[in-house]
Amino acid sequence: MTSKQFFNSVLQARERLQMLKDEREAYLSMASGTGGTSDVYVKSTDPHSRTESAAIRLSELTEMLDAQTKECLQLITRAREVIAEIDNQPYQRVLTYRYLLGYRWKDIQDRMDYMDIKSAFRIHGWALQAAQKALDKQAANAE
Repeated sequence: MTSKQFFNSVLQARERLQMLKDEREAYLSMASGTGGTSDVYVKSTDPHSRTESAAIRLSELTEMLDAQTKECLQLITRAREVIAEIDNQPYQRVLTYRYLLGYRWKDIQDRMDYMDIKSAFRIHGWALQAAQKALDKQAANAE
């Protein structure tokens, strides 16, 4: 797995976690009876049991959320370990901002005081190369 693939898996895990949280909040609102109109469709055999169906789905989502949280935390922990092995602070910062904090490129440019976004892209490319070395080192030590 390349460093780019690895760090993208961290981003994707964070996105899946956020989607589950958002869906859970929608069902929590419906199950508690505080939700008004909703885009969430609750499928049930009893058309009058919207709250019960929402509560059941809420329970399922909570289990899924727990599993996704565990997966996400494991990936983030490993990503932090990889980033810590890089002996270059700007590389560490760009990888942290992008993959651990989920910042957009414009935000990274601003936080790192770069004149243009191309500078952030360039540092990011070099950071991924350094991260690849750290990943390869971890893989060699694991064997």
